[in-house]
Amino acid sequence: MTLANAIEHYIQAKDYNRPHLIKKAFAKNAKVAVDVQTDAIDFPSILDGTDEIADALVRSFSLVYTNVYTFCLTDPPSNTEFEMSCDWLVVMSERNHDFVRIGCGHYVWHFDRTRMAVDSLGISIEKMQILPSHTAEKALLSWASGLESPWCSRRIVLDTAPALDDTDPIWNYLRHGEQK
Repeated sequence: MTLANAIEHYIQAKDYNRPHLIKKAFAKNAKVAVDVQTDAIDFPSILDGTDEIADALVRSFSLVYTNVYTFCLTDPPSNTEFEMSCDWLVVMSERNHDFVRIGCGHYVWHFDRTRMAVDSLGISIEKMQILPSHTAEKALLSWASGLESPWCSRRIVLDTAPALDDTDPIWNYLRHGEQK
């Protein structure tokens, strides 16, 4: 198990509705803090332990969203980095509506050194755009399915991003992060 594997297990759990992978990704008493900066989505602000994390970020999430593609816009961490932060991007469709969502924000990961698992995770949801599927589904989902996941270069995302109405806030946020 590597630190990159821990993050990959989390992304696979969330994106593919595999709650059992949360216990591979997180230490048993892990905590997740979610800071939502948009009205377009809602999550509990604190999740305590793998059961709460799996319930909120996998089981409940998968009842609403499908076709989820999450990207960490960085290289995987080495096994000597016990803290890592990176911007993220998500593209997903809603199960019961005709909308596609694209969002972005920031992760701050802290790792348990003995178990090589996530000890705590801070998730900042900065932007979330909701687009009608008749204009966004083919362009966004087809584009996202062609990107490397979960580790993807911010430059590749920005260079290949489809130009759609209402996606500028996402691309502007990612361009700003590129300049840090």
